[in-house]
Amino acid sequence: QHFVESAHAVNPTISTLIMPSKWFTSGREHLLGEFRQKMLNNRSIQNMVVYSDFRDIFPDVNIKGGLCYYQYNSNYSGDCSYKLIQGGKSSVCSRRLNEYDVLIQNPTLAAIVKKIANSANNGEGSVASIISNDTPFGIPTNPATSKKNPYDVFNDASDDHNTQLFYLDKAKRKIAYINRNDVKKNAQDIDFHKVFIPAAYGAGEDFPHQIVGRPEYAEPNSVCSQTYLYATFQSEEEAKNFISYLKTKTFRALVWACRIEQ
Repeated sequence: QHFVESAHAVNPTISTLIMPSKWFTSGREHLLGEFRQKMLNNRSIQNMVVYSDFRDIFPDVNIKGGLCYYQYNSNYSGDCSYKLIQGGKSSVCSRRLNEYDVLIQNPTLAAIVKKIANSANNGEGSVASIISNDTPFGIPTNPATSKKNPYDVFNDASDDHNTQLFYLDKAKRKIAYINRNDVKKNAQDIDFHKVFIPAAYGAGEDFPHQIVGRPEYAEPNSVCSQTYLYATFQSEEEAKNFISYLKTKTFRALVWACRIEQ
């Protein structure tokens, strides 16, 4: 992003640069967030060409998220002529880049997102509205060995330690037990039926690949570590219906289109 900002700082009439496309959705907010918003709101970006597969240009390197190059024209102000090259085919359309706070690479997916988002705005709700924030119960990824915030974790339940803890240990999913009184964050949700969803899933760019990590149903009296996010439900049936929805192609396509990778 520093190269792009430097190019714009010299006030050229025309400039063009090639760079990874991951700035569309990726990067921690304090690193790329401001740059992303500047690019999306820059009405002088007249043309942009996007390669979803980096191997179409550089076959011997791995550039996650693909590549793009753009033309900046200081004498132009308007929508961007956007060309996507994917799977050996190309498509061109006119796009307002700042339609969302991220740039959805595939315009067809962007249209689907827009239609569903409009339905949500009409009162149908959204998954985002029921999903917890990061580190939902305040329990770190490594609860037993954390130096900053350790928890007493037991393999077997007892009278004092009978709250299920879903967590990862050496990349393997495990269930252990902790004292519910040790949970200070979102303790009001301990006794709900829940669905735990992995907070991150890395799968590279090859297809087909899993977009969302496998969700877990959790009965009441359960919590999770920082590995997961969660949603609460009144019954096991509701929770398992939600898991079924998470596995649909529609939901996975929406996540793939809009996810912000770190």
